[in-house]
Parts: sequence; C-alpha cells; structure tokens
Amino acid sequence: MLVVAVLAGCGEATLSPAITPPPPRCVDTTALDVLFVIDNSSRSSAMQQHFLNALPSLFEALQNPPPHADGTPGTPVTDLHLGVISTNIGTGPYPTSDCSVMDGDNGLLNPIRQGNATRRYLPWNQLRPGVRPSLCTNDRFQFPPFLTDTSYRSTVADEVRCMAYLGVFGCGLEQPLEATYRALRVHDPGMRRDANDPNFGFLRPDASLLIVVVTDDDDASIRDCRFAEAGHPCDDATSVSDLFSTRWPRQSLPERVYFYTPGGEDDPTWPIDRYVDRSNPSRGFLGLKPGHPERVAVAVWGGVPNTLPRTANGRTDWNTLLGRASDGHDAYQALSPEGPVSMRPSDGDLDCRSLPAHGCREEGTPYRAICLDAQQRYAFRAYRLASVARALDEGWGTGMVTSICKSDLSASLREAAALTRCRAPR
Repeated sequence: MLVVAVLAGCGEATLSPAITPPPPRCVDTTALDVLFVIDNSSRSSAMQQHFLNALPSLFEALQNPPPHADGTPGTPVTDLHLGVISTNIGTGPYPTSDCSVMDGDNGLLNPIRQGNATRRYLPWNQLRPGVRPSLCTNDRFQFPPFLTDTSYRSTVADEVRCMAYLGVFGCGLEQPLEATYRALRVHDPGMRRDANDPNFGFLRPDASLLIVVVTDDDDASIRDCRFAEAGHPCDDATSVSDLFSTRWPRQSLPERVYFYTPGGEDDPTWPIDRYVDRSNPSRGFLGLKPGHPERVAVAVWGGVPNTLPRTANGRTDWNTLLGRASDGHDAYQALSPEGPVSMRPSDGDLDCRSLPAHGCREEGTPYRAICLDAQQRYAFRAYRLASVARALDEGWGTGMVTSICKSDLSASLREAAALTRCRAPR
C-alpha cells in the first residue's frame, strides 16, 4: 500500500517509497514430466546404451533427494510422466538417403509406437541380443505414448530403456531442439479436454519439466517455416538439404549445417531464442510454464569436455566453455588427455576437416589420428545445445551439460535430478 504524506505549509503531497513485497515462497513440486530426447543416428548405439545403463541413478535421486542448502529436507518427486522422442524430424521437402520420411518421427512420443520413421526399422531388429532389457517385447504397442509412475516401481528404468533404445537408422541430421519444440509446442501435449493429439496428456500445468538430451552431435535444427512462430519472421532454410541448391556456399550437407557464421546468411538454423528467450519467457520452452520459468530444466549429455571449466564457486564457467563472442570463436579449445577437443563452431576435426571438431573423446582412451576412429567413442562439439543450457543456468540455475564420453554418468544424472528442485529466479 502506498502512504500519502501531506507536507505542512506547502500543500504538496509526496509518496513514500513502496513497500517491496517478500518474494514468493519457493516450494518443491512433487510432479515431474521428463522428456528424453534420444539421438538415433548411425553412430549412436553405444551412446544410447552408455546413458541408459546409468538411468537408475536419476530415479534414485528423484526418490531420495538430498537436503536443501538451508538444511530443510528435500521433497521427493512422487508423480512422474516419462516420455521419449527421437532427434529425427526429417529434412522437410528434400529427403536424403537416411532421412527419407519427410518429417521423420516429428516429435511424437514413443516413436517405436507412433513415429513414422522409427517404426520402419524397429530397434529389436537392429540391436545385438542382450542389449535391450528382457521385458521388452517385439510388440511396438507394448507401451503407451508415455509412462506414468507414482511408486518408483522396480521395472520403470527398464521400461524407459525399452522405449529409448531407438536403434541407429534415424536421420543423420540430428535436430534435438526442434524435435523437442514440436513435441511440446507444435503438438499440444497439455491437458485440454478437447485436445486430440498423439502427445495429449504428457505435459501437466503444475508439474516441473525436465528435458534430457542425449546425443553425440550438435543440434542442427533447420528453419522450416511451416512451424514458424506467430509474429516472428521466418526465412525458410529447408533447401540446405537440396544438394543442387546454389544458396548455400558449401557443397555437402554436414558442412552446410555445421560450418556457418551464427546468424549470418549461411546459417540455416533456428535462432537459440526460439527455444529459450530470457527476455521473453512466454516463448519457447519457458512459455510452457507461464510465470514459472524456474520449473523448466534442460540437461544435455553430449559433446562437451570431460572436465568442464569451472568458476571459483564450482559452477560451469560458460564464458570459458562457449566464449564471450557471439560467434563462439573464443570458446574452449584444448588438448585433453584423450586428444584434441574444441567447442568453437568454426573448428573442424583435425583428422576429418569436413566434420565439426570433437567436443569430447572417450574418457581414459588413447588418441589416434584417424578419421572417424571406431576404437574411441567421441562426440562432436555441442555448441548450440550448450548455449540453451547456459541460458537456463544463468537465468534460473536449471541448465547443465555433461560429456557423453565420460566413463561414469551416474553422478551427472543425480545432478540433473537436482535441477528440478526448488529454486527461485535469479
């Protein structure tokens, strides 16, 4: 309430300073929607298995959270929605050899069941025996579009694994950010009674949202103006997949989508603020939780250094990792124990100049100067994905990156669970 004070002798009125209301109490949410975004391109089999083997650590941390910094007990998540999508959304009107379905899996939940692309090459036909859990069957309708769990049943991790082992015949143009956008913004996964969408019911208004991205490549989400935001101009870039197009200065598709000046005429990707716009939280992923951007978290397992640069207080040093310049030319570059790594968008791999630089190499393995060395697991630098995580971390403490090349991922899964705990906007 504003208090009016009348000054004696002058007849003028002034306003006393407004009383600043206390910040809203930050309360843990007990409901959580987790979306796993899984790379199913040609090199991803070992990576899928490596991540999914560590998955129980996530559920353990959600069920038994550590105390808050002030000593108050952490609140367990007691109501889970668990969904899986692939990074395959095709290449629009210009199909390639491994992206023959126009819109791929199109951000549809449980692509084994619903994805037009994945159901053409069902995973159990491609993975060696024993990789998938024994409870997985050959029925693509075994599981619904998404899983629900309120009791941490003993089989839940294996059920997620059944849905998330997507094989390795997906589109080689990985678009995890746009696949997520289609899953959560283009398709209406909310709880409206009149909703008629394959993703209906996954996203709940009062639940927190954790987006988990698992990939060995960077995001290459191509501007497709069929999915443009209202009020935002769109310059369609789907012709980047047309190798006969003269618009793009480079010849091959990998070079076109991984070597460009960010924001320049040769950049075919959607801008990062389509997904996370700190100046306008009604857009992108933040807009899924109106008034509560702190309830949206993104955790990336991808091509970043095995040992991340840290600030004095132990947080990710984003200025060192991604640089201060808008084009990332000053981003992290080093000779790791496993070989050279770089997060710079302009850097190519030392041994395969037409491919992006490695962001990480398998922890504890020796470097060999061989193009596409099959003896060493690696991931190309994940500059765009890390940029999304950076925006969330710097804004609300809800973004993180982890190297998919690390030998043990369990600690990072527990860290991802902590992103969903109560935290006020910064």
